[in-house]
Amino acid sequence: MRENEIQGTRLRFKPDLGIDTVQIPELWASYWLTDHDALQLQFHYFVADGSQFTDGPVFYNGSSIEGGQTLHASGSPWATLGLYYQRLLLPPSSGIDLRAKLGLEFTYLDFDLGHPRLAPDTVGTETREDFNAQELPMPTIGLESRNALSDTLSFETLLLGNWLNHVDSLRTEGGTVYLSQREVQAHARLVYGDPARLGRLRAFVGVGYLYYQQKESSHEDGNFIRLSAPGPELGLAFSF
Repeated sequence: MRENEIQGTRLRFKPDLGIDTVQIPELWASYWLTDHDALQLQFHYFVADGSQFTDGPVFYNGSSIEGGQTLHASGSPWATLGLYYQRLLLPPSSGIDLRAKLGLEFTYLDFDLGHPRLAPDTVGTETREDFNAQELPMPTIGLESRNALSDTLSFETLLLGNWLNHVDSLRTEGGTVYLSQREVQAHARLVYGDPARLGRLRAFVGVGYLYYQQKESSHEDGNFIRLSAPGPELGLAFSF
């Protein structure tokens, strides 16, 4: 987190901040306009908290934080909201259910180092960074496929991605603030559905991967965050 000429300390999630797990609860809602066209809403929230003792000083957003204390870090709030148009490309009767998505995503991120003890000669006093202040809606595309394995089991995959490079954020902070951002979501799930036993409810287990990177740059600011998070996932789906 650079502030003017004060370069920020590189802080890694696990070794430096003690954030060794990130939980990402997620909600999807779809409304079918026709047999082939739907509107889809996605919301996911990042639970990323940790604490770590630091020996030396830390420079963050223009502030000088004394060493010899425990930092309590959290990306809270950190949430993404996406709205997509979904088009059914291949119907289930073809043997594979293939869908394309096109829409916009907006990420709200405010990363906080808590209330650490500052050095007496610190220039700044701010120990949080509101990345959302320079955020833009991100054009996002994706593909989703569903393959029936049996009468009750299916295999589903989902890939979503977006990318912007050095775009004018339409904000100024010591000059024009430029935004570079990218995100990739990938999911592979085994889905169980038995109408006789579960009705309209389906259960799934799988693996997911999320990559998120955001960089803001201006004469005054130079802020950067990157998260790469693979892990297991499980959930429920209900249709009505």
